[in-house]
Amino acid sequence: MKEKEWIEENLGIASRLANTYLDKKLVENLFKAYTLSDSEERKELREDIESILSIHTPRLFFSKKPLLEIPSKEECSGQIILGNILHGDKQVHPFAVDLESLNKHLAIFGATGSGKTCLIVNLLRQLTQAGITWLAIDFKRDLRSLVREGVWVVRWNWLRINPLEPPEGVSPKIWMTIVCDLFAHSFYWFSPNENYMMEHLAQLYEKHKRSYPTLRELYEFIVKKEEKNRRKQEYFAVVTNRLASLLIVLKDVVDVREGMRLEEICMHPTVLEVDQLRRDEANFLVEYILAYLFYYRMVGGERSKLTHCTVLDEANRWFYAQRKWKETTVELGMPFIEQVPQIIRDYCEGLIFASQNCLSQTAMANTNIKLVSFLGDGEDIEAIAKSESMKSLRSFSNSSWFCFASCKSC
Repeated sequence: MKEKEWIEENLGIASRLANTYLDKKLVENLFKAYTLSDSEERKELREDIESILSIHTPRLFFSKKPLLEIPSKEECSGQIILGNILHGDKQVHPFAVDLESLNKHLAIFGATGSGKTCLIVNLLRQLTQAGITWLAIDFKRDLRSLVREGVWVVRWNWLRINPLEPPEGVSPKIWMTIVCDLFAHSFYWFSPNENYMMEHLAQLYEKHKRSYPTLRELYEFIVKKEEKNRRKQEYFAVVTNRLASLLIVLKDVVDVREGMRLEEICMHPTVLEVDQLRRDEANFLVEYILAYLFYYRMVGGERSKLTHCTVLDEANRWFYAQRKWKETTVELGMPFIEQVPQIIRDYCEGLIFASQNCLSQTAMANTNIKLVSFLGDGEDIEAIAKSESMKSLRSFSNSSWFCFASCKSC
């Protein structure tokens, strides 16, 4: 082995063993002495270094928990503790991040039973203690026990919202394009159907000068049309069918003129349970809330420290990698919510994603911290490894949790 390769390989081994099994300064001094010594001294030092490393090197290969280089206490200090750093079987010190890091979003990846929910509960409790309010989307009623700690737990059918009412400060003309985009991507429409709905929605906004129309009024307004053109009859059928199904499934939730202001939810720790709701309607409801929060934050214009977090359990329902290949996406372009992680971070809003699978490119690129446990699918393992500029995660994908923050692993 060439000298340069030997130094790189053994420095890598030493860095992974340092602090727990080896004295870091001793190892550094040995390598410094090696590079500065002559050929005869180098031979002796090389034997000494190999002898020291050989005592502990088997731990790297036979330990059930892999040994990675340990970040210093200064590198992993902050208000929010994510867990404890384990070096093999030895606990070193807590790993914590500051609130500013959460403002740049966090993603949690792990298969069923890996502990994602416990980790989320731990994060939410710490956020509350730090004075940060949050909204958690819950599909399995895993978080309702937090009601004992003063958290609001809201069922989806308790909501009263008018999707056609924009956040304060947003014009109806802008908002109607967002609403139509949500419909198109949630219900798999193509451009003509989206444009057909937008055309009628624009007319309805013109008629309601002093108040906002409702979804039922939009449905009834379109139903009254007598389309003679065959193409428009197809658009008519698609749009009215989806509006009717939404009004049936969500019932009183969206059939209101003046609903609750979602801004109020941002002022208190809140769990929104969306179980027992059909997939399409659940996706539409959550995407609507994300869009509303996005414009509420953007219009507010606040650009200081983190003030609120939104937790998306099963985040792959909205931010999934295969979405870009769907026929509707190819025609319409990426949905509006794909812009949310990229921009909302500038407006005091942090996103916490939890998923069993890898997420879309936008979500992956805009999460500053990634927590990874066991992943069953090989493509997901390689995708996350690639996102962190690592060759592979397979060597430790069956072990405990690993954190990747600013390209450092621990």
